[in-house]
Amino acid sequence: GECGARGLLAALAVGGARGVAGADALRAQVEALLTRLGLPVRAPRGLAATEVARALTRDKKRDGDGVRYVLCPEPGRFELRAVSWSEALAGLASVLP
Repeated sequence: GECGARGLLAALAVGGARGVAGADALRAQVEALLTRLGLPVRAPRGLAATEVARALTRDKKRDGDGVRYVLCPEPGRFELRAVSWSEALAGLASVLP
């Protein structure tokens, strides 16, 4: 639930940064929906980016020099893409307080 919601927003932020058409607009829609459902869209206060980065290195999606992210250019269409560590961390930073 909560981690999945934040991860979804982070992945949409990565898509937006990569220029995936429609990712920013979809991120705004998803964030509004998650908020209406009562799911948090920001990580808890006090969670450091270094803690998130450390956890990401152990994530099942890690892949060599980065991680695999599901990018969503539009509802119902998904693309599995390799994302660099810096891109992944930038996406995660978008959900940190």
